[in-house]
Amino acid sequence: MLRLAVLSNSPRAVHEIDRLAIGHFFEQVIPLDDPIRKPAPAAFTTGLAALDLAPQQATYVGDSPAADVRGARGAGLNAAWLDRWSDP
Repeated sequence: MLRLAVLSNSPRAVHEIDRLAIGHFFEQVIPLDDPIRKPAPAAFTTGLAALDLAPQQATYVGDSPAADVRGARGAGLNAAWLDRWSDP
């Protein structure tokens, strides 16, 4: 079973997902507050704990190679970079 969640440094993440009416796609939206923010490994382990998952059970997809990919890999997750800025 595929489970989707959002882990965001933005305090507006929950509001934005509600505004876009896409919340039904996600199992959980996990907004992060200071001092725990990506790319700190604690940010990713917080997300894993909320979903009751071990790092090897998750793949993190993000658009920042530094904050998302390196951060997730530093916490033991598989990670993928979503390049939203380059022309195909």
